[in-house]
Amino acid sequence: MASIGGQCLCSAVKFEIHDVEPAIQCYCHCETCRKVRSAPIVPLMLFPIDLPYGFADKEGKFKVTEGADLVTSYNHTHTGPRRAFCKRCGSAVFNCGKWIAIFPSTITSGASFKPECHIHYEDSIMPMRDGLPKYAQGPESQKLEEDSPEKP
Repeated sequence: MASIGGQCLCSAVKFEIHDVEPAIQCYCHCETCRKVRSAPIVPLMLFPIDLPYGFADKEGKFKVTEGADLVTSYNHTHTGPRRAFCKRCGSAVFNCGKWIAIFPSTITSGASFKPECHIHYEDSIMPMRDGLPKYAQGPESQKLEEDSPEKP
């Protein structure tokens, strides 16, 4: 696996992911993601990298390579991810905790977004008729009927 590079809008914060494939690439419909991103859905690439503190993991798979002093984070819940963003431009750069979630719009090299499913679709406010699997919560939760006209 090649490295994946990414950065914030103003290019002050840059990160790299090494030697790990995304575990899932999806669209999230949860209320928290929608509010944080001011969007009806949020595309995510989730990586199995544990980052409970700081902005670099012990195995060297994820690291903020530039502008670490410009990264700040917000944790909406005690159990949810920390949402890291750039202090200079305000761009959301990644979410971290038990997983690293990066936003495809931040990627500058090494990967492209290939969505596999929708998660937290029971919270959806915008119907998606794309044929991708839709899960009530995460991918391990109840799979909803494909493109059901009863539920957005």
